[in-house]
Amino acid sequence: MDGRQELHINHLHSSVLQTIFGALGPKDLCRSSAVCTLWRDLNLDKVAEQRWRRFYSARWQLRGEKDRMTGWQKLYGAKIRKSRIWQGQYQADSLFGHKGGVRCIKLLPERNLVATGSLDKTVRLWDLEGGIPLSCSKLHGGTVRRLAIGQDTLVSGSTDAVLRVWDLAKLKTPQQSAPRKLIGHTGPISGLALVDSTIYSGSWDCSVRVWDKDRTKPKAVFKYDDWVWAIVCRGPSLVVAAGKDVIFQDAATGKIIYHAKKIRQEGHVSCLESTQDSRVIFTGAADGVVQMHDTRARFFTSTLWSHTAGVSDLAFEDPWVASCSHDGSLAMINIEKKLHSANEISQSPAKLFPRASDSRKIAWKGGPVYCVDMCSEWLACGSESPVVKSWDFRGAEAAAMKARAQREARKRRKGKRLEPKRRLPCIASSDDESHELKESKTGSESDSDDMDSNQQAPLIPPSEMMHQGCGYWNHIRGGESTDEGEMLEAYA
Repeated sequence: MDGRQELHINHLHSSVLQTIFGALGPKDLCRSSAVCTLWRDLNLDKVAEQRWRRFYSARWQLRGEKDRMTGWQKLYGAKIRKSRIWQGQYQADSLFGHKGGVRCIKLLPERNLVATGSLDKTVRLWDLEGGIPLSCSKLHGGTVRRLAIGQDTLVSGSTDAVLRVWDLAKLKTPQQSAPRKLIGHTGPISGLALVDSTIYSGSWDCSVRVWDKDRTKPKAVFKYDDWVWAIVCRGPSLVVAAGKDVIFQDAATGKIIYHAKKIRQEGHVSCLESTQDSRVIFTGAADGVVQMHDTRARFFTSTLWSHTAGVSDLAFEDPWVASCSHDGSLAMINIEKKLHSANEISQSPAKLFPRASDSRKIAWKGGPVYCVDMCSEWLACGSESPVVKSWDFRGAEAAAMKARAQREARKRRKGKRLEPKRRLPCIASSDDESHELKESKTGSESDSDDMDSNQQAPLIPPSEMMHQGCGYWNHIRGGESTDEGEMLEAYA
């Protein structure tokens, strides 16, 4: 090489390599970690931990992991594996207690709680795992239409235009905790979001008000040209569905970032959901169609599902979208390929609906479904019936592993049954007699009469006979190999 030292990428400073790794996505980072020890160590240091934290927070809400300092890569991988459970088995449960249809529902699995609002003008708090009612509020001034729940706060919005705020720590018995009322709207509450200590409420009075949960006066008021039907707040972004339009704005200042006009040809946008980074939103409308809108591609629109009646609510747990409708159906759609693939986003969809392997329908017989929520490993919904329905997917992974092991066992047993049987040569009892082969009779009786039953087999050398015997025993063992690599592959 003319006396010059050969250059290699590993000769670069670690800070330069970290800058290169910072431009990679999660999958490419995992592949790069398997290249060499140096790259693996760089993907496990403090800089890499912050990178994996950003990857995680861009897809899922930080709940009990906010104070976590290390292990973000493992946490990200565990969350990806857990997303497969929504295609598995579940345990269904029913919660009884309301006297009218359930209009809104919110899950808080970290505290084993589920909150519901109903047409009977009450809010109820339940034990999620046990299905036991824990608390019931006093009567509201109208139907409870919206709920928002945090680690220590519960907020309700009803048709009397009043917000009520509870402290979850004090909400133990039905009449022990009186809510704090936030008054300011002049129309029914149609949207509600809770971010830390800030409350965002949308109403049919064509406004969104921003509140501090410890104060009774709004911090800011944002006005719109049409009724507000739904709101979603993700980090610094506030997304509002007003009539047929969707407005993106800064959550702190209210400055409009992007205004998507008339994204629906028929009817208003009835429900709204968004990814954690607000780059992709999901809308449902009275026409029954669930759509995905990507702001990275000039508001590219893709159809995810079509109900036979209006969509009443949406829930999102990356990469799954749950939608419910007034036709009584509850659908779940996996959008992993569309959501995190640049090729899928930039091209028009080849099919109108996702493949069967990417979606599923949950059986429901409770009439029109009004609300749905999904979080962690739980799915819950409310309907025209006063019964709250929940589905527990925590045992789906274990059930899938058990089913896979049973399938492998059946394949092995079936393979052994289909193997052709061989007969070993039989040795005559007399020392002077030669070796004879016992052959089974085949064909019809007329053919068997022409055969010579006393026909003898040719002599077989003992060494060849031993070889045939070994082949036989290897065969009846199912052809198992002593090669360790093959055994590991078979039982992986």
